[in-house]
Amino acid sequence: MVSTACGVQSGRVMKRPCRLVLSLVVMVTLAGVTSCAGLLPVSSPPRAPAAKPAAPVAARASADEELRGLVELVNRYRRTHGLGELEWDPRLARVAQAHSEDMARRSFFSHRNPDGLTPFDRLRAADVHYQAAAENIAEGQETAEEVFGGWIGSPGHRRNLENPAFTRHGIGLVQRRWTHILIRSR
Repeated sequence: MVSTACGVQSGRVMKRPCRLVLSLVVMVTLAGVTSCAGLLPVSSPPRAPAAKPAAPVAARASADEELRGLVELVNRYRRTHGLGELEWDPRLARVAQAHSEDMARRSFFSHRNPDGLTPFDRLRAADVHYQAAAENIAEGQETAEEVFGGWIGSPGHRRNLENPAFTRHGIGLVQRRWTHILIRSR
């Protein structure tokens, strides 16, 4: 039950075994990379690739409800702090969903997958262009409220959620593995 931000242990955040990880923030400028963050669309939640067997209807509906709930919690929080709402981006949701699926399928929990790819590599591979990007991940939380509470209780995760530079997001959820990608488009 530890939350890490940029590899720094920051304490207990949940009552059941859960993990939260925050990626380094990387802003991309014309001169090069200097910093980075992501979430989910309310209107069209992530879908599993067609080649894979679909999850049971009840499981998909429950995951979609949790994703919509997390989107609402994040945007409500941003509004109360004088920040603009994050706009759902289906491309970001697909990248986030694919990372959550990969973590579940290959039993790992990290921003960097076993092949060494980072969130920024995954965004590039999906042809997503951004000025700034970040990724929050969590494992073990069953509800949007638990994930949101953990992220708000972690200075690094909260910093991503409160960053006024981010304007778009997408979220993925598979087997209690949550991925939230935030960006500012170019």
